[in-house]
Amino acid sequence: MEKEMIKSRFQVNVLATIAAVSILGCTAIAGSLPLVNGSFESPQTTFATPTIDGWVTDGPILDPQFGFNPFTGVFLNTAPAEPDHITNVDQDQIAFIGTQTGNEIVQVISGTPFQPGEYTLTAGVAISLGASPAATDALRLALFYEDDAGARQIVASTDILNDAATGLSANLLKTFDTSAVLDLSSPAIGRDVGVLITTIGQPDGFFDIDAVSVSFIPEPTSLALMTLAGLMGLKRRSVTLKA
Repeated sequence: MEKEMIKSRFQVNVLATIAAVSILGCTAIAGSLPLVNGSFESPQTTFATPTIDGWVTDGPILDPQFGFNPFTGVFLNTAPAEPDHITNVDQDQIAFIGTQTGNEIVQVISGTPFQPGEYTLTAGVAISLGASPAATDALRLALFYEDDAGARQIVASTDILNDAATGLSANLLKTFDTSAVLDLSSPAIGRDVGVLITTIGQPDGFFDIDAVSVSFIPEPTSLALMTLAGLMGLKRRSVTLKA
């Protein structure tokens, strides 16, 4: 009878450990994170709208009557025959952001915490034909997390200048990315993934952004260590039961 009880308890612990390892494996699957409205198709607009569904927009200048930032939003791609048509837009709309320092488009992917592995933020970038950024104006792509005080802590960032070396165009989105490799010691682990698109520069110019995504590749070593830890715990439990 006692042996049967030990066997039963051992089986329960095996199932619990397998379940725990399975959960860890499921939360560390490679793929795209559930970013909302990454192609900026909402809200639908017939020309331009200074809001972006699923994103928080802010800046140094707010509309005095309505309190929104007029230098961030979405606009409808023009017809193919128009001189400012962008040929490789994802669907129909693109986001715009003014070049003055402090304009920003932000999204925290709630319920999707950083885990050990590699994160890559990718976006297509173009420039306004009629209000081109200066060569010293920069668009920053960044991944971040919020600390206990609610302050943003940057995990990875890339600054994109409108200079000859970068080669931005008013008619073609060029893809840029920024990446971070995190291990278990990173303070970002367990904190929700944040995406920040912001500008550093002078007023009067505009960057265009589209097809924003975040991908994740889990770190095999950390996943193996977590699995091993679970199995070691099982082994210690079984030894105790036998004793």
